[in-house]
Order: sequence, then C-alpha cells, then structure tokens
Amino acid sequence: MVWCKPRDKGLFGNLNGLAAGLTADADRDAVKPLARGHIPALDGVRGMAILMVLIFHGWIAPVRSAVDDYLARAAGFGWCGVDLFFVLSGFLITGILYDAKGSAHYFRNFYARRFFRIFPLYYAALVLGFYLTPAFFRVTDHVQNDQWWFWTYLSNFWLASHAEAKTALTVTWSLAIEEQFYLVWPLLVCLLGRASLMRLCVATVLLAFAARCLLMAGGYEPAVARFVTICRLDTMAAGGFLALLVRKPNGAAVIASYTRIIAAAAAAAVLAVAVLQKGFSENGWLMITLGQTALAIGYAALLAVAISASDGSATVRFFESKPFRVLGKYSYSIYLFHMPLNLWISDHIWGRQQMQGGAAMAISAQLVFYALSVGSSLAVAVVTWNLYEKWFLMLKKYFPVATSQTSDGQAHTTAVIR
Repeated sequence: MVWCKPRDKGLFGNLNGLAAGLTADADRDAVKPLARGHIPALDGVRGMAILMVLIFHGWIAPVRSAVDDYLARAAGFGWCGVDLFFVLSGFLITGILYDAKGSAHYFRNFYARRFFRIFPLYYAALVLGFYLTPAFFRVTDHVQNDQWWFWTYLSNFWLASHAEAKTALTVTWSLAIEEQFYLVWPLLVCLLGRASLMRLCVATVLLAFAARCLLMAGGYEPAVARFVTICRLDTMAAGGFLALLVRKPNGAAVIASYTRIIAAAAAAAVLAVAVLQKGFSENGWLMITLGQTALAIGYAALLAVAISASDGSATVRFFESKPFRVLGKYSYSIYLFHMPLNLWISDHIWGRQQMQGGAAMAISAQLVFYALSVGSSLAVAVVTWNLYEKWFLMLKKYFPVATSQTSDGQAHTTAVIR
C-alpha cells in the first residue's frame, strides 16, 4: 500500500492524503467510455424527471368523472420523478468520486463543487420563503417557528411528522436527503474498493426496503417511510451500483445483456402494485414497500439504457430531444420555485374556478394551467440561472473534476453534474 504525503495542510490535506494512500490499488481498472464525459442523454433524463414532478404538482382539476379520475391517477404517478433524480444523483456522484480516488484534493474539490452548485440557490429560496415573500411560498407561522430544520438540511425529518404542511418549501426534503448522502458517501468511496462498494449498494437497497416494511408494519404514518433518510437511499444506491458496474471490464456487456429485461421487470412490478392498490398513490402500503424498490431498480436500468444506447437510436433521440435537455439544464431552479409559482397562478390567474364546466372544459383548463406552470417555472429558472446561479458555478473551475486513465490510455473526465 502506498501512502501519499498531502500537498496541503489541515483537515482537507490529511483526508486527501488518506484518500490517495488507501485507493492506490489494483481496483482502479478500466472505465468504459459510456460512463465518461458529458452525456447529453442524462440531461434528458433529468428533464424527464422534473417534468414528472411538474405534472404531479400541477394537477388541480376536480375529479368528477371516470375520465377525470383516470387522468388524475396518471398525473399522480409524477411523484416518483424525485426517485429518478435520486438514482441519477447516485450514478453521477459515485462515478465522480470513484474516478477521483487517489487524486489531489479529493474531498475538497468534491465538497466545494457541491457547495457552489447547491447552496447559493437553496439558501436564496429560504431567504425568499421565510423573510421576503412568505405569502408567496405559503409559509405559515407553524413552519416559520420550525425553520431551523430547513436551514440545516433536515427538513425531511420535519416533514416526516408534518406531512400535512402546506408550504412550497416542503419540496426541500429531497435536497436534504441528498446532502445527508453527500456527508457519508465520499468517505465510503474513498475507503472501499469497487467490489465492496457494489456489495454495499446492494445491502443499502435491501436495508431501505426492510426499513420501509418495518415502519409500515409498525403502524407509522406513510410520511415517515417516505421521508426518513434510510428509507430513500435505495435509489441513490441503485444509481451508485450502476456507476460502479460500468467501470468493470465487462460492465458494458452486462448492461447490454440484462438492463432492458430488468427495466421491463421493474416496470411490470410497479404496474402490478398500482393495479393491486388501485392507483399510483405514494402513500399506498405496497407502493411504499415493494413499489419504491422496483422504482429504484427500474430507474437504474433506465439510466443504463440511456447511456449505452447507440448514437442515432430512438432512445438517444428521445432523451436528447431539446425540450427534455432544456428542462434538464434548468431543473434545479424549476424544482425550487415551481410550487410557489403554481400557488400564485392558481390564486390570481388561472385556477379551479376556470375548471367548473363540463369534463372537456375542465381538462382544457387543466392543460392551460400546465402551460402556465411549466412556462413560468422555466422562465424564472432561466432568469435565476443567468443572473445568479451561473456566477457561482463559474467558481467550480478552481476545483476541477479529476481525470484518470482508461484502458485505452486516454484521459477522460467523468460525467458532468449540473
């Protein structure tokens, strides 16, 4: 084992030296090109995820007929767009960390880049929500009194016992889970080899499934199993497993042989759950337990299909379509601000009062609301990107993503996280 003297001093220097020493082993084998560089299809996957969330949160039409009920149930499936975000995050984060093992400033660069990507816009949203425009975010006194949960990225635990809270800031629960994941995962990737990490990913999927089953069997509210961190880590673990799989010498062959079958099986399992519980409700016992595990595995398989599809194929054209990629580029801001925009539009421009006619009128009015919701969310996201976000993102150049050598002797940079 080789121990490298750290180039810098202090905590980051010691940790970087530890990372360099512990990871200089034979486990650093070939990285397949499909896991490298900027993969445009992943922007499309991100765009699809945020579109699902927009559809879910944007349904406001009354259900007065069988058609309305069917469409409302279909829109209700959009809640699991967040699961797709989690799987994608696990894939990208694990890939970046694994490729950076043994490099200088392993921890510093990772956390600095995550800071500039997430913190500025997140805390800007909290300042707006709690202090500048609380009515716009529907922040009640009850939420104001508990705001420290949001400032410390613990809002998922708060929401586990306040699922009825009606505030646009509750969407931060998923960001809280991701930040908690970031606290632990870089160290584990640093300390463990690829095979051990893959076993850990499998164990995490099983542990999350078991935790949800135990909580539901114990009589806890569904919100607890939906928002407590361990219950949602199977998605990021599934994405991490895929990132490690494609870095095996035979990873691409495994993906080509099995992922479409796995994706189909997972989709069938989710559909079976929906049939048995008569809908895609995120609060159903079967969906929380078996359904969420199937979603984690299925979304990982979907990612595998997206990154391994041949250029020019229907799959690539689908995910690289401009609408999906545009939504993907601005998805973070869209996610943070779409809820207050929805509330404002429904209160002041176009809401339930426009949906009081017949079924056709209600559906037409709902489509108008979707157009206003998506359009305004995208517009705000473009403005915040150009006037605020991108100036922080420019600072990431001082903390470059590590490069490493593949089996063909060429240096590649791991997939970009926006």
